[in-house]
Amino acid sequence: MLFKRKILFVINPKSGNGSNKPVFSDIEKVLKNDFHQIEVAYSNYKGHATELATLAIKNNFDVVVAVGGDGTVNEVALALNGTGKSLAIIPSGSGNGLARHHKIPFNIQKALQVIANNNVIDHDSIKINEFTSFNVSGIGFDALVAHLLEKTANEALSLMSN
Repeated sequence: MLFKRKILFVINPKSGNGSNKPVFSDIEKVLKNDFHQIEVAYSNYKGHATELATLAIKNNFDVVVAVGGDGTVNEVALALNGTGKSLAIIPSGSGNGLARHHKIPFNIQKALQVIANNNVIDHDSIKINEFTSFNVSGIGFDALVAHLLEKTANEALSLMSN
């Protein structure tokens, strides 16, 4: 007998090109039944996915689904790390390294089916100084490139919003 699971979808509307995101009707088709309670929240700024996942823990959610790229996944994982709660991923970013590593389908319906089937695996993290990572981490040149890319992206977003 399956137990009822509370599942929160944390959707980053700005990840990737914005087109590969499930809508609530997609989620309902696969997961809405007697065994799942579904809620959806949208992350609106850097760090917001961590805040939403932290609230999910306080509200006794069993699974938090990161819908976005590696940044969104890392933010949700930060909140869930060590809690015994499950992280699920619907890849919709530009790289999706962790989803690729775990062979999570990029097709939304297939990714939702992985969640419905309760396929769970353990995954390690690494902490360097105050930074925790659940995917790839870099120091030196690749860290500089990542920093410059984030800075450039933030400046572009700032110009677009003005």
